Amino acid sequence: MEDCNFEIGTEEMTEDANKPGATAPLEVRLYPDPILDTPCRAVEEIDDGVRELVPRMFECMRVFKGIGLAACQVGIPIRLVVVFAGEEGDRGLALVNPEIVEHGKGVPGEEG
Repeated sequence: MEDCNFEIGTEEMTEDANKPGATAPLEVRLYPDPILDTPCRAVEEIDDGVRELVPRMFECMRVFKGIGLAACQVGIPIRLVVVFAGEEGDRGLALVNPEIVEHGKGVPGEEG
């Protein structure tokens, strides 16, 4: 099993970066960044690295007004996705090792 403790970007520190426990913002990767085409590895253990990453991904998603974010979109090639769900988008879900078991017709259009 590979360790899920990650070195997550330290660039672009915010003014809160000097507070105890503060972390740098996550850098969102955009197409054609090659990490978006990289196969992601399974999360074999929900360790402190994963537990610390999930709330940071939710915060990143809030900043960008998104409804879903995959770990590879912030440069970490593991099978982890966070989404806002519920009727009002007020319920956060973290999906570890999600699998598509069935799909319907696609929706034409571009993301974002």
